[in-house]
Amino acid sequence: MKNLSTLLTVPHSVKGFGSKRSARGRVYFDGSRLKSVKVDYRTTLLYPNAIDPSDVSVAQADDSFTVDGDKLVNYSFRETPSSPQFFLYSLASPENAVVWHGIGAFGASELLRSYTTTRVAVSSGQLFRQLVEKFGVVSGVPLQFNLVPKFMWFHPVHRNIDASIGCVQSLKDLADLGMRMEHLPEEQFIRKPE
Repeated sequence: MKNLSTLLTVPHSVKGFGSKRSARGRVYFDGSRLKSVKVDYRTTLLYPNAIDPSDVSVAQADDSFTVDGDKLVNYSFRETPSSPQFFLYSLASPENAVVWHGIGAFGASELLRSYTTTRVAVSSGQLFRQLVEKFGVVSGVPLQFNLVPKFMWFHPVHRNIDASIGCVQSLKDLADLGMRMEHLPEEQFIRKPE
């Protein structure tokens, strides 16, 4: 949340864009009421490819629009498709298990640690009170699984794991490789209070 133009949830463009990476926006209030959210989609480089930095991916997007605040306060995905940022999603999402893609390959264990400690704080009422009583939200830490980096699908030429499916000639060849999953023990990633 360091960037003030980061939106907690990113409304999708009617042109089909839904990239949190290429969207920026501004939130407008009328007193304490959410008035509107302005969203700008711009063509941008995607996340760096740690294996092959010369293999650059680009998200091509160009659109600007405004979403009425009521469409987000009284939210319906069918009416206003929107992708929540990881922080918002991690607060009280209802899943019983999470599958990560390659924890440990490039230092992503810190991300998992943040996720699990946030879930513990929510479930114990440290972050938001009355979630259960008022809204019926019951949140625990889901089982954590990881796709083993060594056995993840990779681009046959560049051997990177973050290439889009459309750039691989035969998806069947990748599917035939299979994948492996490992269980990540919860206690390994939860920060104990000092």
